[in-house]
Parts: sequence; structure tokens; C-alpha cells
Amino acid sequence: MNIVGAAGAGFAFDLIILLAIGVLNMYAVYRIITKAGYSEAWILVPVSVIVLWIIAFSIALHAAVTFSTTTLGAAAAVTWIAGVDVLFNWILFLVFAFSDWPALKGPSEWRSPPIGYQPPPIGYQPPIGWQPPPGGPAPIGGVPAAAAFSPPAQSLHGPHEWAAPAPMPPPVPAGPQAGWYPMEGSAEEQVYWSGRSYTDRRQRSGGRWKNVPLNFFTADPPNPEERVDE
Repeated sequence: MNIVGAAGAGFAFDLIILLAIGVLNMYAVYRIITKAGYSEAWILVPVSVIVLWIIAFSIALHAAVTFSTTTLGAAAAVTWIAGVDVLFNWILFLVFAFSDWPALKGPSEWRSPPIGYQPPPIGYQPPIGWQPPPGGPAPIGGVPAAAAFSPPAQSLHGPHEWAAPAPMPPPVPAGPQAGWYPMEGSAEEQVYWSGRSYTDRRQRSGGRWKNVPLNFFTADPPNPEERVDE
């Protein structure tokens, strides 16, 4: 009796593991289908194979218990249908693998824009540095053709998550102009700012300016208002 109970417990454990693997596999297939841009209803195609085999197994088990030839014939018919369904799934798998997925289509194949989408106004100028997407049309009259006639690109998560345009970076403030600036606030000593770094230094001596070594002088960029006019 213990042997029978142990065998039954082992069979139940194996059945639970198989069911868990099957559910995980179906969920993975569902994720692949939706990420590729297809309808969620396509998950019913691989699920149909599992359902048909479960029905066939149940009918065959009932026929073995009742010794019914009619039930056994029904089980054989359902098994045949399940085999055809497996072949059908394999064909669809090949079509899916070698077809163009909606989520990976180019700019000329975008789907309909979301409700409320408004194209750019006439005379819209693209931002500095804008480049047309790979394979996309060139700007027409200063308006990017892809922006004027097509919605922005969609993400792989579905049509309800349209990506917002990236904000433009703030303008870089203009730095101090090149010229002479007082050195550490001294009117008798000045350093030359080239626009990027300090390059020269001079001192007033006898009413005239005399160039002296910079001596590795380093400091923050000067105040533009302190620039000395020549």
C-alpha cells in the first residue's frame, strides 16, 4: 500500500511540475506575440493544441475504464484533430518567424496615430541637429515629412504608450570673450583669456605694460563685465 501511495504521490508531483512548465511556456509565448505587435488573441492558437490533447486523453481514459468502443473511436478522432492542429501551429510558427513584425516596421509603415494627435503647423522648423530616421523621407519645405504625415514612432509595448519627444537641452550660456582681464582684481596686473584658458600675463611698469611669465596661473573663467577695452 505504501508503494502505491508513493507512486501516486510521485505522479502527482510530476504532473504539477509539467503543468507549471506548460503555464510558464504559454505565458512566454504570449509575451513574444504581444511584443511583436500582434493581437493577444493569437495565443489561442498554441493553447488549442493543449486543450485538444487533454480532451483526447480524457476520452481515451474514459473508454479504457468503460470498455466502450464508441468512446474509443471519439478519442481517436480527437487525437487526429489534435495532430492536424499541431501541423497548423508549426506552419503558423514559420510564418511568424519569417514575416515582418508590426512592432519593427519602418517609418513608412506606422499605424494610425492616437486620438487627438495633431500634425506640426505649416512653417514648422525642425530642431537643430534633426536627422530623418533611417530610410525615412527627407524634409519637405522645412517640415520633416515623417513628422508632417506620420505619428511618432511607437514603442514595443503597444499603441497606448507613444513616446513623448525628447526635451531640447537648455542653451549654453555664452562665455567671456577673449581679451585682457584684471588678475585677481588688480589694476596693475592683467591676464589674457583666449576664450578657453589663460595664455598670457602682463604688468604695468613705468606707465607701460610688460609681458611676464604666466607661471602656471590657473583660475575660473573671468567675469565678462571686467574685460578691459584696449
